Amino acid sequence: MRAAGGHVAERIAPEPGSDEEQRLDQLAADPASGWRRIEDVEGAVGHGAAPSTPTAGGRPRKNASEAVWRDWAVSHGMDREQADDLTKAQLIELADQLEEE
Repeated sequence: MRAAGGHVAERIAPEPGSDEEQRLDQLAADPASGWRRIEDVEGAVGHGAAPSTPTAGGRPRKNASEAVWRDWAVSHGMDREQADDLTKAQLIELADQLEEE
């Protein structure tokens, strides 16, 4: 989401796991870009924020923020420092591997 003040100027929902999602994650991480994840913007719920509820298997949805994915990894036994060193894509890959076991 790109916004100015309380006004949402643009909202994009990329395909989970896509290159576009990774590009937008990088933009959202850069304070100078003007892009933010809608779930990271205070008061954005009124703008139809994507649900951050986990999937039926208990893992976060692929469109959940990187912070949600890190919390999930920590709740599954990973050290916080180790989780902080991983990208969202790596955390999703870890969840995929755990589901296969």
